[in-house]
Amino acid sequence: HRGTLEFRGRVATLIRRRRGELAESEGHSGILGVAYVIPQGDVEKVLAQLDFRERHGYTRDIATVVDTDGTSYQSHVYYNAGEGGACVWEEPVETTAAVVARASGPSGSNLEYVRMLAHALRDLGIDGVRDEYLEELLASSEALESH
Repeated sequence: HRGTLEFRGRVATLIRRRRGELAESEGHSGILGVAYVIPQGDVEKVLAQLDFRERHGYTRDIATVVDTDGTSYQSHVYYNAGEGGACVWEEPVETTAAVVARASGPSGSNLEYVRMLAHALRDLGIDGVRDEYLEELLASSEALESH
């Protein structure tokens, strides 16, 4: 939705791994993000819309999410199992930035998506949390946009 079939954009993607693999292999203990509560009367309609939007290589599953006060909830999540779909793996940041600076689709420009994602992470206001890759991608994409 941030590109077209002819020129695909880039978005953040959850990747399903075996339990504990991410924490052990990459030094991470989890994923920081935002969970939304869908009103009970809208769940079926919203999930149908999300299933359509996330259809290119993503699977919906139930995962445990933990909020900032430590309370656990069961939540729907979409992840990529690492095979097929529209995912691009191990792309140099300069190549990704060139795509982000130009791609646009039904949900808007890819650069605006990256800007909103970076601002959303900053706005969470959690000390010491900074996504260096995302910040580099944003700066590189914005530099290309101005040319």
